[in-house]
Amino acid sequence: MKTIIVPTDYSAAAIHATDYAGQLAKTLRAGLILLHVFQRPTLISTTLEVNSVNRMALEHEEKLTLLAEQLTETYGIEVDKIATTGHLPEILDELVKQKQAELVVIGMHALSTAERLLVGSTTTTVMEYANYPLLIVPQEATFKPLKHMLLACEYQYLTGQTKLPVLRDLALGSGGEIEVLHIEEPEMVAGKIGERVQTGQYLDRMLKGVAHSYAFVERDDITEGILQRIQTFQADLLALVPREHGIWDILFNRSTTRKLIWQMHIPLLVLPNHA
Repeated sequence: MKTIIVPTDYSAAAIHATDYAGQLAKTLRAGLILLHVFQRPTLISTTLEVNSVNRMALEHEEKLTLLAEQLTETYGIEVDKIATTGHLPEILDELVKQKQAELVVIGMHALSTAERLLVGSTTTTVMEYANYPLLIVPQEATFKPLKHMLLACEYQYLTGQTKLPVLRDLALGSGGEIEVLHIEEPEMVAGKIGERVQTGQYLDRMLKGVAHSYAFVERDDITEGILQRIQTFQADLLALVPREHGIWDILFNRSTTRKLIWQMHIPLLVLPNHA
């Protein structure tokens, strides 16, 4: 892994995620790109608007420079910085392609009980748009070597487009192991042994060189099944592969995803299953 992008709005959650990304970059010997996307002011005069945008860009460049210097001094990593206007999901998508970044790291705010009833956040919006591996870092998560990584997915829908090499890179860089978890509703289990064997062979090839194992769990509540397995496996990171129109759609409903992140307190790696 060579490049990690970290969007920041300078909030406590964003600073925490930036620090986590800095430690991860040091472990993986990768470089960081700090990104701040700000809103273009609406002014009557085009000249005033351009001047205002330029002034704001310079102010954010100064903030990012200070943050970059702190990260370089602390972790000995190379840090670049970008401040621009626009819509964060679109800017991220373009920047990932332009810089050929393998991973985006973003923070998740710690919310009060009342705030948890609200649907929507910058993080979940980015997740919905992301065509790249996205690591979501809850504010309660502390950095530690990724020795136990849990990959939860529907085996039969993994494809050659699934970004599994990123998870493999994390495991190789940290010297960790991966448990591949498949949770099925009890009534759906019968007759799938052959399918499991075939998919296991595919995953063995994709995860070659990394210690990995398989777990099959029958449970009606997929979210609870994942949370229970996190505890049993003592996972340091949870990786999910979303799929449209599957029984796991519930995990990628905004409110359900946020609920999952609040409860597990470890980073969540979302791996796109398409190009």
